[in-house]
Amino acid sequence: PVHFRFSSLTHHALRRGIPVYIMNYVNEFISLRKLESIEDWTNGCYEKPEYSAIKNLTEKKKDYLEKIGRKYLEEVRNSRRGETLTINAFKENKKSKFQKKQFFKKYQLDIKKPTAVIMTNCWPDFPNSFPPNWYADYVEWLNKTLDIITKVDNCNWIIKPHPAEFKYGSKTKMIYFLKNINKRNIIPWPEEVSSDKLLQIADVVITSHGSAGFEYPALGKPSICTKKSHYSSWGITNFCADYSEYKNLLENIALGNGSAVTYSEQLLKNIKKEQESEYINSKEIKPEPLVITGHENLAISYSDCCCPIPGDAITGILMPGEGIFVHRRMCQRLKAI
Repeated sequence: PVHFRFSSLTHHALRRGIPVYIMNYVNEFISLRKLESIEDWTNGCYEKPEYSAIKNLTEKKKDYLEKIGRKYLEEVRNSRRGETLTINAFKENKKSKFQKKQFFKKYQLDIKKPTAVIMTNCWPDFPNSFPPNWYADYVEWLNKTLDIITKVDNCNWIIKPHPAEFKYGSKTKMIYFLKNINKRNIIPWPEEVSSDKLLQIADVVITSHGSAGFEYPALGKPSICTKKSHYSSWGITNFCADYSEYKNLLENIALGNGSAVTYSEQLLKNIKKEQESEYINSKEIKPEPLVITGHENLAISYSDCCCPIPGDAITGILMPGEGIFVHRRMCQRLKAI
């Protein structure tokens, strides 16, 4: 993203046909972009690889990258790498052992309902680095989200501030948005609870377009994102392209008995399309698929042992009372099962 101090200079240069080079540093990596037109600038910041580039890698390279990704996630969640080092996002209370039932009881949440954790953003952190959509910035996104969830009682909603929020003063804080909301099923993330407990608490993670949208699916939790970004089309998140789609998904986030979280229709389409393409290009006989309509009272989880992605040959294991666990067909743990 172009820092606001240089935006005027960049605009003038591009209007006169002068190329602009932008250097950016994020999470230990430096990227360099060349802008040759106003469109290059306004089309957003896409510095990550396209899904097609990753899909076309050899299995050996995919396995290698998977190992690197797993190691990186583990180190980040243990505050050994990444920006979490400076903000202590995954601090752990060594004195007490976390218990999910006690957490829900303490904060008067219904443990039988699904729980969604809404990840707010670092308010000034380049909200427009990607192309505009149905909300102007992070503030409008959160306000629209709150407008929806205040009318949805069959789910627990926990609003989590960005770990770096404290660095940017007190003008805008997550807690200010909740001051006029008095509903038992909507609470702020407790300050004394470490972020590493989110995996035990949440059934789904919601973000505008933050890294939570791909990190938590890699750890076995479904996510919802609402802005077109470098990962929104990869099929690993529930991408809501417009407000009505987002509203519909949040309103129907709980199924029948309240124990499952739905995946968006777009995600299912992505997976089905990739699987059909794989079968067409192979000599395998295509089995009759299990059609997931969203009304089976089942949760769909992507197993964190092998992290399947669209395009992988997969097998689903139905676990009574837990839902369907999807594995890559070559997963060693699946062979053991």
